[in-house]
Amino acid sequence: MEKLMTEKEISELALRQSAADCGCAPQDFFREENVVRILNARPPQARKDLTSKLFFDVVSIGRNSVVCACDALGEEAREFARTFRGKDCFGARALRWIDEKLGRHGLTAGTPTLYFLPSKERKICSSEGVRFCRLEKEELSEYYLPEWRNALCYKRRELDAFAVAAFRGDRLAGLAGASCDCNDMMQIGVDVLPAFRGRGIGSALTARLADEIEAAQKAAFYCCESGNLASIKTALRSGFLPVKTQLSALPRLENDI
Repeated sequence: MEKLMTEKEISELALRQSAADCGCAPQDFFREENVVRILNARPPQARKDLTSKLFFDVVSIGRNSVVCACDALGEEAREFARTFRGKDCFGARALRWIDEKLGRHGLTAGTPTLYFLPSKERKICSSEGVRFCRLEKEELSEYYLPEWRNALCYKRRELDAFAVAAFRGDRLAGLAGASCDCNDMMQIGVDVLPAFRGRGIGSALTARLADEIEAAQKAAFYCCESGNLASIKTALRSGFLPVKTQLSALPRLENDI
């Protein structure tokens, strides 16, 4: 039986991946001052779910922030890094700053995203009257439907590795999918049908899928927008803890610079 990763090993792995995503060194996330990285494109080792073109990203694990920007936005990246500190990098004033300064380049501030890693203290959540089963990759094709768009992604279906399904009677109530977004980590996506929400199914699916990912010798991670309280509660109830915040500037709908 292969040894499972410790919580420290998972944290270190996630830190290395965050550094790879930003084209920086892991220790850059622990400096007193913000760090600016100017990149021509996303690094080849970056997570595959980061599908949008790199314009302007701000990433923090709780101390400083790493600001990644394309060549054309180098001056703005350095000004942002001088202007904002800590949690203020993701606050309302920073979002307005991005809209004003980067709006000249056809960009607007996206929604800050929270990232979570599993705690070793987590427990499998119970959900009375629900049956859970694992679905292998070859069984997923019939589930690429709008109601499961968070659990599975048709555009990146080659990355979907396996899933855990929740059945209430004969009806599929919820689905959680594992996506191979980088070499050593898998992202969890989960959906529960509206009629079955509020019963702990989402948390139970997330915890079970995290165990399946761990058994595959990978590290699980979970992410959601900072305002998605229901998703944040799902993460916390299933034993995940917040470890990172990320904010990206994105093209306005009518622009693609």
